[in-house]
Order: sequence, then structure tokens, then C-alpha cells
Amino acid sequence: MMPGAPALAYGPDEPSLAANVPYVKGAARSLQPLPPPPLWTTWATGTALTADLGHQSSHGTPGLDETLGGIAAGVDYRGVPDLVLGFGLGGAEVSADLKNSLGKTSSDVFQVGVYGSKAFGAAYVSTAFAYSNASSKTERTVSVSPVFETLDGHPNTDLFSGRLEAGWRYAFGPAGVTPYAAVEVQSASTDAYNETSNLPTTAFGLSYRSKTDTGVRTELGSRFDIASAGNWTVFGRVAWVYQDLDAKATALFEASPVSVFTINGTDLPRNAALLSLGSNVRINDSWNFTASADTELSGRTSSIGGRATLRYLW
Repeated sequence: MMPGAPALAYGPDEPSLAANVPYVKGAARSLQPLPPPPLWTTWATGTALTADLGHQSSHGTPGLDETLGGIAAGVDYRGVPDLVLGFGLGGAEVSADLKNSLGKTSSDVFQVGVYGSKAFGAAYVSTAFAYSNASSKTERTVSVSPVFETLDGHPNTDLFSGRLEAGWRYAFGPAGVTPYAAVEVQSASTDAYNETSNLPTTAFGLSYRSKTDTGVRTELGSRFDIASAGNWTVFGRVAWVYQDLDAKATALFEASPVSVFTINGTDLPRNAALLSLGSNVRINDSWNFTASADTELSGRTSSIGGRATLRYLW
């Protein structure tokens, strides 16, 4: 997964569950009852992200440049007070280039997820579960005189992920501060595959064994929000991220199947800082728009991403 990329890109990203309750001008003065709040929300999101992962000298692995672009859509149900339940579908294109022109990868990703959030006064608990499938193509070139070989691979990966988050919002007039903690668990299973060569007989093609990697990511930080006198809310986040996920693969040369060895990929850094800033605009009682930007920084990693979401309440 890309640094800073949302593993579960579903669910509301407004500061609170109350953000979608409509406001009727003059209702309090006239003592007119408020209309019932909408029970459903339909939403669509566009996401873009770019990341730079530096080389890892301890593994002798090169750096990596990655880009991601995707869309998702889904539905929320809000028929129970202080509770949101929903599901979503999404797709993305991910590309990665090893530095020094050592190879590249492109992936088509499909994701389906369910999520929920429950408020208990000032406290909340949110959870999400998702399944993703990535169909990838790898390309690399080996040039050892007199051999010049181009090698392609087509790995397929199934990813299961879950996130649990809890926090408590402290209100200060129109503003709020919400300390929170979150844990995310991911399990990725990649099928065995063989590289194919542009030559009749491969000299450097590799066969990769199937593998399953499990990683844990935790966040500890605070969210911030402030509402204007109108229908505009600004929100942000500052958090410390700790993640434990190693990148390894077991391979063998197709020309000599007894030569089994382990490839160490470039690991994500254990510690990183996560920063977010965004705003939500309630256009009217039925429509609202949210835009946000996230960046994740560490000693050898930087990423920046943006997300825009349009919601219709009914």
C-alpha cells in the first residue's frame, strides 16, 4: 500500500455525525417543527495521490515513485440516531517506477467495503472492512552482454483490511478538538507467477512463489474542526503513524529451478507523521461538498494526496 493512501476510502469524512442534519432558517423563531432528517446519503469520491519512497541501504533496494488515481461511490443509512451504516465500491489505477530505471509496475484495483460509525455523546467508535483485488503487470529489463532481455510478470493480489477508530470530541464554542486512536490490519495474498521473456528461452526470468503478508498500522493523534456562521466547516488532523509491514518475496531462476532465494523489497518506514486539512460546504439541505488533502512524512518517505466528495441526502 502506498504511504498515506487510505486503506479504506469509504465513509463520511466530516468532523461529526451531525454535519448532515439540515438547518431550516427561521424555524426556531416561528416554532415550526424541523422536518425529519434524511435517512439516506448517496456519495461519490475522487482520489489522487503521489508518493516518493526512498532507497533502503540495509536491503540494497532502490527507491520507488508511485501514483494513484481512483473513484468510489456508495450509500449511507442514518435511520438510527447517532449511527451511520454504509457500503461502497471503488476502483483505482496504481503505477510504480523503481528509480534508476530498474523496473515498473501498473495495477488495476477493485475494492468493496462496508463501514459504520456510532456516537455516544462526545465519544464515537468507527469501523470499516474492505476487500480489494489488484491485477498487476511488472516490467523489468536485464542487460548483460550479449543478452538483452525484457521480462514481464502478471501477479494477482487479494487484500483484506479492517480499521477500528475511537475518539472523544471536546467542544470549544464553534470549534472542536478530537483526540483519537486507530488500528488497521491488512492481509495481502499474492498468487504464484512466472515472468515471461521476449527471448525464446529466458536467461534471467524469475518464478515467484505465492505469499501472504500481514501488516498492522496504528494512528494516534487529534482531529480539529471549526464551523463558520454559514454552512462552511474547516477540519484537520495531526497524527503519529506506526506501521509494521515488510516487503519480501521468495523467487527462483526459471533456467535453474533449484536456486531459491529471497528478495527484500523496500519496506515502509516504521514511524511517520500524518497531516490533513479539508473543508465541508453545505450547498443546501440536500447537497454538500467536501475536499481534503493529506500528507505523510518520514525520514525517507513523502506522500501527498487529495480527495473530493459530493453527497446527496434524501
